[in-house]
Amino acid sequence: ELMKLRLLNAVHQALSYPGALLGHELVHDAMADKRVCDFLKAYMAAAGKTVPKVKGLDKAEWNKTVIERFSNPAIRDTIYRLNEDATNRMGIALAPCLEEDAVGPKRCLSRAEIAAILLPVTCWIRALLGDSIG
Repeated sequence: ELMKLRLLNAVHQALSYPGALLGHELVHDAMADKRVCDFLKAYMAAAGKTVPKVKGLDKAEWNKTVIERFSNPAIRDTIYRLNEDATNRMGIALAPCLEEDAVGPKRCLSRAEIAAILLPVTCWIRALLGDSIG
């Protein structure tokens, strides 16, 4: 369940606001943008460190499958749909990756990994502010 929460549900949020701010309307179009796709891989690598091993599931294969699914133009998922419930999902799925003990005792995320997890939060805030900041 934690893997699904942090490496699928939170990944929707990690993709949606950066994708929206870059002008993408469809998920697969955002994934075709190398900036978004490369970022999402970095995000998933960082978030994946906060997910303990799950017997019978390989995180690398899981991540690859999620990337392939998001990149599939036949699904035609929209960025707007992903953004609809983002405020709730940020706190439940994404933010816990930043907790002090998220990667285990005496371990921590690197600065780059923290930045990868914070970028969607920053984009979410920017989207909430809209045109009010120019």
